[in-house]
Amino acid sequence: MTTTVSNPHLSSYVGSPGYSRDLDAVRQVWSPPGVLETAGTLVFLTYLSSPALLTVRTSSGALARSVLDGERERRFLLRMLGLDGSPAWRGGIGNVRTRHVMGAMHRYHARFAGMRQEYLDFITAAIALSPLRVRERLAASPPGNDRAGYWRYISQALSMFGTSLTTEGAAETLCETFTREHARRSADGLELLISLNSHHPRYVQLALPSLFEASRTVVGSLLGDVA
Repeated sequence: MTTTVSNPHLSSYVGSPGYSRDLDAVRQVWSPPGVLETAGTLVFLTYLSSPALLTVRTSSGALARSVLDGERERRFLLRMLGLDGSPAWRGGIGNVRTRHVMGAMHRYHARFAGMRQEYLDFITAAIALSPLRVRERLAASPPGNDRAGYWRYISQALSMFGTSLTTEGAAETLCETFTREHARRSADGLELLISLNSHHPRYVQLALPSLFEASRTVVGSLLGDVA
């Protein structure tokens, strides 16, 4: 899969009067203690519960981890969300350097063997939803204005991966449908879970209730083997 994504609306959005408020909403959604780590774990658990995603490989033949796994990807996420405190990376997607890195990240993932646009659609929807689902389970859902501003921002940001996250409800439906069709046990999934659980057992347990139902069933089954 090779593709170049151009979003003519992105430049208008980052220059709009409401952009700064939406960026503040993103920070409010992601910044509470433990949300970033738990949301990242949620996405990785979702990834490892889908054998279809595990068939996607890098050019070296390695597993194609989610964009929330690994230090490089974590830096990317912080910059995309406007949470990187260094002056050179401030401003979220309003920073041209951040948009350049996002474009490079999209091209990098699009070249993976077996990558499909539906996989990018799914994983970006899961990323967008992950902090909201985590906060709901903690009975700490963001206020309506923050939630709306967050969705405007994250849908524009992730459009750089060729995705169209029209509404939060549509993203939920996409993820529920994908996981019902693709969530299964696998040897690769178990291996990844063993490693993840050995390093971050607390976040695995915190993320488990926020998983999509089909993924939660698979991960729960795999955890039985880990124990």
